[in-house]
Amino acid sequence: MRRAVLGKTSRADPGEKNLTMRVRHIPLILIALSVWVGCRQSPGPHQVLIQVDGRELPLSTDVLTVREALSESRVTIDHDDLVEPDLWVELQEGMVIRVIRVQEEIIAEREIVPYRQQTIKSESLPTGEQKLLQAGANGQAELTYRLQFEDGVEISRSVLRRIVVQEPVDQITVVGVEGMVDSVQIQGTIAYLNSGNAWIIRGTSGGRHPVTTDGDLDGRVFALSPDGAYLLYSALTDTVEFDGPFNELYLLNVVLVDEEPQRLPIESALWAGWAPDGRRIAYGTGVKSGPPGWKARNDLWIASILSNEGEVLDPNPTRILAPATSGPYSWWGMQVAWSPDGTKLAYASPDQIGWIELLTRRTFPLAAFSPLSTPHDKVWVPAPTWSPDSRFIACAIRSEEPGRSPEDSRRFEVWALDTAGSVRARLTSPVGMWSAPRWSPLQSSESAILYAEADTPFDSYASRHTLKVMDRDGSNKRAVFPISTETGIAPPVVSDWSPDGQQIVVLYQGDLHLVDLAREQVQQLTGDGQCSLLDWAR
Repeated sequence: MRRAVLGKTSRADPGEKNLTMRVRHIPLILIALSVWVGCRQSPGPHQVLIQVDGRELPLSTDVLTVREALSESRVTIDHDDLVEPDLWVELQEGMVIRVIRVQEEIIAEREIVPYRQQTIKSESLPTGEQKLLQAGANGQAELTYRLQFEDGVEISRSVLRRIVVQEPVDQITVVGVEGMVDSVQIQGTIAYLNSGNAWIIRGTSGGRHPVTTDGDLDGRVFALSPDGAYLLYSALTDTVEFDGPFNELYLLNVVLVDEEPQRLPIESALWAGWAPDGRRIAYGTGVKSGPPGWKARNDLWIASILSNEGEVLDPNPTRILAPATSGPYSWWGMQVAWSPDGTKLAYASPDQIGWIELLTRRTFPLAAFSPLSTPHDKVWVPAPTWSPDSRFIACAIRSEEPGRSPEDSRRFEVWALDTAGSVRARLTSPVGMWSAPRWSPLQSSESAILYAEADTPFDSYASRHTLKVMDRDGSNKRAVFPISTETGIAPPVVSDWSPDGQQIVVLYQGDLHLVDLAREQVQQLTGDGQCSLLDWAR
C-alpha cells in the first residue's frame, strides 16, 4: 500500500537520485587515481649520469624528475645555469643530465685608434714637392665589454661603452701646387687665411706669399688696416686651463719682409676691427665655456695700437660697453662695424640692430625682431654694413613668414636703416640667412650693395647662393657670380669690395676669385682650395 506524503510525490526526488549516483561513483574515482599514481611510480631504480663542473656522477634513483635527481645528488643550480634536459622532464633509464654553469664578466680593454692621412695643397711649395707638416700619432680608446661564459668557455662578447681617452693626431702632408693659376693684376692688398696661416696678395696674384707659418690662426680676428700695411689677427694659445684665454691678438707689418708679429696684451678676442684712421681698434671678448666652446661677454672696448708714425703702442683700452648677459642667445655675442667717419659703431645681436655714438657712448636701437630658433650650435646674427656717408646701415633682418611662428620664420630681407630713424627701406626679399650685404666704398650717389641670394631662400641654411649687386635704393639687381652654368656658393658666403668699388673678390670652393664688374670677367687668384677668410684694403 502506498502512503501519501504532503508536498511530495510518490516518486523519488531527482536531487536525491543524483546524490546517490555521486556517492556510488566515489569508489571508482579512488580506484582510478590509484591506478594513475601507480602508473607514475617508477617500476624500479633508474640508472642516470649527471655531468656537472667537469665531473660525471652516476646515480641510481627512484625519483621521477631531473630536478629531484639533482637534489638527491646535492647538485646546486644557480638561476643563470642551464640544465639539459629541463628540470621538469621525467627520468628515463640511461639518461644523461648535463648542468652548464653560466657566468658573466665585465672587462675593460684598450684599442688603437689609427690616425688619418690628410693631404693639403699649398702654393708655398713648387709643384709636386711634398713636405710633412705634422706627423701622425695613433690614439687610444677604452672599451668596456660584457662577456658570457658556459662552463668556462666564452660564448659571447658585447660592447657596453667606448670612450676615446686619447685622440689620434692626423698626419698632414703638404703638396706643392705652385703655378696652377695665371697671375692677375690687383689693386691694393688682399689678405686671406689658408690652412691656419695668413697670406698676402699685393700688386699681382702671382706674388702671393704667406706671412705666418705656424698654422695657429683661429680666424676670429682677421683684418687689414685701412692702408693695407698691418694685419690684425688672433692665434690659438697653448693654455689648457678651463679659465685660461682661448686666443691672443697679434699685429703684423705685412709690408716689411720677414717682419715678426707683435703680441698685443689682449686675450680671448671674439672679434676686432680697425677704425678708419688706421690707428685704433674696437674689440669684444669672451670666455671659455661649453658648446660651441666659448661664451661672449658682450663687452666693447676701443684701444689705440699704432702711433701716427706707425709705432706699436701699449694699448690702454677704453670701455664703451660693460659686459652683459641679458637678451636671447647673448652667449653668441654681436657683430660690430665702424662707420666710415669713425664716430659711430653699428652693432647687431640675434634680435636687434642699432648703433653706438662713441662720443656719448649712447646706444640707439634701429630694428628689433625675434631671434631665430635653430637646432645648431651656431646662432644667426646679422652683419651690419655702413653707407659711405655714415648715414645708413644695411643688414639682413628676419621678418614674419605666413604659417610660422616669429621664432621659426625663415624669411630674411635686406633693409637700409637711417641712423636718424627717419627712413626704413626694404631693398630686397627674400634672400636667405647668409645674405651678408656689403656696401661699396664709392661715394653715396654711385654706391652699390653686394649681397648673396639663396637658391632656396626659405631653407637657406645649407642652400647654394648667387652673389648679386644692387643700387643703394634696391634697384638694378643683377647676378655677378657664379655664372649660371656653375654650382652656387656654399655658405657662409665670404666676399669683399676692391678699394675702388669696381671689383669683387669672393671665396668659392676654397679659392679666391676676382670679379671685374665693368668687364663682366672672372679670374681665379688661388689654386690650392684651402682658403677660408679674406680682407681687401687699399
